[in-house]
Amino acid sequence: MNIKLSNTLASGAISFLATTGVVISLQNQVFAQSNNCPATPKIGYRCYEDLKLSARTGYGEPPNTNAKTYSPRDGYRLMKYEEIVHSKFGSGGGLNVDLVRGGSVINIRKVITDENKILLDRKSRAESYAQWSIRVGGETETIEKAIQENNSRLALLEKSSSNVDRVNVSVTVSGRCTRVVLGTCVDNQGGKYEGTIRFQLEYVGTPATISAANNGVIKRIDAALLRFEQEAQAIRQQQQQPQQSPQPQQPTSSSACVSVDSRSGWQHFNLPGSFTKVASISGGWSVDTRNYSSVGSSGHSGADAQALEPYNQYKFDQKFPFGALLMGSGQGTLWIQNAVSFNGSFGAVDMRINDADNALGDNGGSLQVCFGN
Repeated sequence: MNIKLSNTLASGAISFLATTGVVISLQNQVFAQSNNCPATPKIGYRCYEDLKLSARTGYGEPPNTNAKTYSPRDGYRLMKYEEIVHSKFGSGGGLNVDLVRGGSVINIRKVITDENKILLDRKSRAESYAQWSIRVGGETETIEKAIQENNSRLALLEKSSSNVDRVNVSVTVSGRCTRVVLGTCVDNQGGKYEGTIRFQLEYVGTPATISAANNGVIKRIDAALLRFEQEAQAIRQQQQQPQQSPQPQQPTSSSACVSVDSRSGWQHFNLPGSFTKVASISGGWSVDTRNYSSVGSSGHSGADAQALEPYNQYKFDQKFPFGALLMGSGQGTLWIQNAVSFNGSFGAVDMRINDADNALGDNGGSLQVCFGN
């Protein structure tokens, strides 16, 4: 569908007048300042591209029209355009703009909608395992962030000029008589127009990049779902076993040690026996090896903690410091700072570093945790 638009340049304002008579005002909006439009920037990145347009004719010659076509860069939506006139005289010289709307944005919307359906399905499946006391919080948080990014793309696509596939621009000039004496033209002027049409763009992504980003999340979630199902199956089998007379369980006197990796989320450890305490903690890790030194189970403190405050939303648990050693329990998450005894015994444990699942890539180090009685 083609929609004819007029361009008003008074006081730098630009208005679009569609054939329906509706005026979409773009006055006082901020224009992008960068003419660098990379192939795959962050969502919402803004830039501009220029199209030169010129036309000339002499007095007495037929009017001259110059027309050009511009298409937004792949993955970018057209926000608005700006006409910059360098030189204009004679008659005519008014810019004609025809925005040709097409199916590219419709295709992107469909891709995002389909991906969100898949993500929501995975989220529902992950949450279903919570009934088996399986920890799914980090995985569902990853899904929610992917959906939020998709919805941000959709919000950008709702803007007025988003679904423009092509822009046709043209200008027509002709000469004119500037002075008439006794009915005769004694002075005349040719027609000229030289200008630049600046197209303001905003990055939303292509179907391919959107699918790649979402498929990376989906692949990770599918691996987690497989792990959840294995854990749930083990619980089901245990519940289906014939009930035997309870035998007094004697805590073993031996010790067991595990290594908790800073680059992984929750890590499940089956221990060789029953234990009642964390006997010792050694080693070191960091939530950002490039900028912060290694710490123990107490996590980052002092100047490092202050420097990390702006990023608190990336903690796994807001109550505890970055880098703290966390342990899962029936009462929630525990912060294990040093050796500690528990009221009951346990034969398995879940532990992790206090850092969000989507921020583990720059972590480094591990802690050695030993259990005893």
